Order: sequence, then C-alpha cells, then structure tokens
Amino acid sequence: ALMLAMSGLLFPNLLHATGTELHENVSQLGLSRFAAVLMLLAYFAYIYFQLVTHREFFEEGESGEDGAEDGGGGAGEQSELGAWGGIFWLFVVTTLISVLSDALVNSVEGTALEWNVPFSGICVVVLPLVNNVTEHTSAILFGMRDKLDVSLSIAVGSSIQLAMFLIPLAVIGGWIIGVPMDLNFHRFETLSLFITVLVTVLMLHEANANWLKGLMLVLMYLILAATFFNHKETFLGPEPGKAGGVGGWVCRL
Repeated sequence: ALMLAMSGLLFPNLLHATGTELHENVSQLGLSRFAAVLMLLAYFAYIYFQLVTHREFFEEGESGEDGAEDGGGGAGEQSELGAWGGIFWLFVVTTLISVLSDALVNSVEGTALEWNVPFSGICVVVLPLVNNVTEHTSAILFGMRDKLDVSLSIAVGSSIQLAMFLIPLAVIGGWIIGVPMDLNFHRFETLSLFITVLVTVLMLHEANANWLKGLMLVLMYLILAATFFNHKETFLGPEPGKAGGVGGWVCRL
C-alpha cells in the first residue's frame, strides 16, 4: 500500500522534473487526478481486505494474546459507550481537534517567520511529534509488551491513511470546487518520502525487530529532521497561473 502511494506521488513529479509533459501543467494535473482516484480505490480495497474478506488474518494474533492474558476464558470487557454515544463524542472531539489544529498551524506560520526557520521543517518534524504524541506512546507501549503487530499497525496505519486517503481526497476535493491541485511534491520532498517509504518496507519485509534496528531508524529520523531544518523553502502554495502542489497544505492535513 505504501509503495502504491509512493508511485502515485512520484510519477507526477518525474513528469514535471524531466520536462516531458505532453501539455505543460495540464498533463501533470490530469495524471495527478487520475492517480488520486486510483489511490482512493486502493485505500477502500485495503480497508475492505482488512475488515471483510481477510479479517481473520488480523484477528488471529489479537485473539491469541487476549486469550493468554485472560487465562483462556472469561467474558470480554463491556463497552461503556453505546454506538450513538461513541459517534457523539467522536464528533465533539474531532471538532475540537480541527479548531485547535487550525490555530496551531496559524501560530506555526508566524513562529517560522519570526525564528527564521523553514516552515516545512516545523511541519515535518515538530508538528507530527506534538499532534501524534498519543499515537506514538501507544505504539511504544505495545512494542514493550511484545505486541509488535499492533505497534506496527498503529505506526504504519496512519501513514497509509494520509498517503492513500487524505492527500488524494484533497486533490479530488480541489477538482470538485475548481481549485487545481496536483501530486507534485517537488524533488526534495518526493525523494525524502521515497527513501523513508523504502526503509519502512524493507524493515517490515524482514518481520523481526531488535534494538539495533530501532537505533538505526531513530538515527535516520534525526538525519532527515536535520535535513529539513536546513532545506531552503521553495513554495508554500500554488504559483500564479499553475496548479498548486498538495505539499503546500500537508502541514494543515
């Protein structure tokens, strides 16, 4: 799923960087919209695979671990909230988070200008650490309990959701309201994303973990963070008369 998302983000950039567009700007925008539709279809197929056709693949490990912890018997915990109660609180929390996130991003823009640091560096390094602190904590706690599959699903699941759902949805949404948005993240951002996805896929392919691999990943993250803080800002929005890259709005997503 991550490699498919990476392909959808890579090829519009290659088309632009090599100057081989059949129709300038139009071809890149059309390819981005086509790729966005396919990425959304792939994301829904991924969800359908997890929840319907191959649900047992993702329940085997959890049921085995829960059975061992419960001593092989006993009833599961009863939910404290009903369906409508859960929907109500989900709506309330989502609304509050959207308001606070918008205020946070607006303050970050002023902070970046005042401190003379790259806006993309704060978006890529600082905001994800702050906004997703609960998610990171949960992944670490599950990893400490030897539930690596749950930890990886938390860490990788949000990346898949952003790459295959939110970004393509922004392109399609812009298409509907008449705002041209493409998947060209520019060469530096696209290459950085490609390297991180490649490393993630290689780590997942080995299906094991140890402290040395964890250390290597942390060191690589620090190198990537330092690189973004030394990266000269090239754009924050669409150039006049051209389609705007979704990368300019990733911080708000």
